[in-house]
Amino acid sequence: MTEITKITRRTFMATSAAAGGGIVFGLPFPKMGPKFAQAAFKDLTGGAEINAYVHVASDNTITFGCPATEMGQGSGTSLWMMFAEEFECKWDAVLDFPTGRPEYVQPLIGLQLTGGSTATPGFWGVLRKAGAQARHMMIQAAATRWGVDASQCSASDSMVTSGDKKATYGELAAAAAGQTPPEEPTLKTPAEWKIIGKPGFDRLDSLLKVTGECQYSSDISVPGMVHAAIRMVPFGGKILSYDTAAAKRVKGVRDVIVVGAEAPAIFLDNNVPAVIVTADSYWQAEKGAKAANVQFGQPKEFAELDSDKISSALHAGLAAEGSQARADGDYPAAIGSASDTLSATYEVPYMSHSPLETMNAIADFRGDSLECWISTQDPGAGYIVAEMITGLPQDQIYIHQTYTGGGFGRRVEVEYLEYAIEASMAVKAPVKLTYSREEDMANHFHRPTYAAKMTAGIDSSGEVTAWQHHISGPGIWLSPMRSSRLKNLFAGSDFINGQIESGVDFHSAQGAKDIGYNFANIDVRYTQVDFPVPIVFLRDVGNTQNAFFIESF
Repeated sequence: MTEITKITRRTFMATSAAAGGGIVFGLPFPKMGPKFAQAAFKDLTGGAEINAYVHVASDNTITFGCPATEMGQGSGTSLWMMFAEEFECKWDAVLDFPTGRPEYVQPLIGLQLTGGSTATPGFWGVLRKAGAQARHMMIQAAATRWGVDASQCSASDSMVTSGDKKATYGELAAAAAGQTPPEEPTLKTPAEWKIIGKPGFDRLDSLLKVTGECQYSSDISVPGMVHAAIRMVPFGGKILSYDTAAAKRVKGVRDVIVVGAEAPAIFLDNNVPAVIVTADSYWQAEKGAKAANVQFGQPKEFAELDSDKISSALHAGLAAEGSQARADGDYPAAIGSASDTLSATYEVPYMSHSPLETMNAIADFRGDSLECWISTQDPGAGYIVAEMITGLPQDQIYIHQTYTGGGFGRRVEVEYLEYAIEASMAVKAPVKLTYSREEDMANHFHRPTYAAKMTAGIDSSGEVTAWQHHISGPGIWLSPMRSSRLKNLFAGSDFINGQIESGVDFHSAQGAKDIGYNFANIDVRYTQVDFPVPIVFLRDVGNTQNAFFIESF
């Protein structure tokens, strides 16, 4: 039998660089401590936490506590730009992703969640203010040390000076942490900016990624950890049988357990029943899951659903009147008097997000506490579901947010953390659950399928005088077949009630009802057609299909 050799990303990159005559540089990855939140930088020694977003070590190393997920889109760097501009520090910083404090809640969403292109606008004012407050605290600490007025001190490049006196932020950090920040610090004007909007600043994560030093949750290992593979029930189905004995005959397999709710609880993310196999390594767990030969049952109408039936239902939706999402001018009169008309129908399929890093999470349930590691867009959701599943108070739960290998909306849902927590509770050991690519594509969340009928009226000069966009497809928020923490969290809100009353799902019609073209007569309609397929947002949500429909037409 061929033995599997473990090669870490770090080893691979170092070996590759050495073979090419290169040099590998590594930056430290700061660890967040258990027991359990409320110090953002608990395990960093020396220096001090100045506020929830920044730790300054005695050697002047700055660690930025980024409140948004870094999944390749650059939020870690853009948010650091805001803070660093006002903090008056050197550019280089170590990125960390603390969780569990109110300071990390996304102001535009109300949760610690990264999505909807909200990270930069949401934290724009928050982080600039926090940076200015931290700068003030450094200056005040220096002024106190030197016995001068703060107005006689200035900060630049991670250092405070006053005449011939100078001190680094690292030297001042402990004293600065004890200063009271001003409630409303003076922020720079755009004319004073040295970082925001200026060229020449490298991304904070580039070196980590090209040298293989970047830590994703899939890289994390904790003492006593077992690996897990999963087989999830198809939507609406149930487990019929599985072969525990066959699975345990696979070398390294330890346990075969059933997890997941028969009827998903409020807030939980389609946590359907599933069979989990734990083992000493992931590949042993995956091999054991195959040997278990899990058999499922599913309602006939669900099991027989295919692409042709989905397409027929979507087109039937286009034939219906639909709910009006937008009405400008007099579309019926404009289309009736047009010199020429053009119509076309488009269709897009369900789409898997397929981020490079597959879904994975580590859960370590210890009876009186829980510690987790996860690549996610929504650590705030992790706390909600962890508390519900374990019954523990949130101050006995800590979720380590790591770099994330792609999200695209898929990682807004955290059902994979739920499964890992349940598995850890069952086997009484830390569990690292990893989805296979096949399992994620076959049995979990997708961008919904849609069809659209586009109709335009054109006058004698070739100008568009009438525009109709009719969308048919699932309701991301309104589908009765979607049990989602986010959907249930906002239940009863004006946001959801408005969609129910209008019959127009907000994100399904996004990009169509707010089309960027200024036509005089616009008619946008939506017909909700749902299918038994789990759905979730895809990056830019409604625009992913509606921009395609509009620009293709």
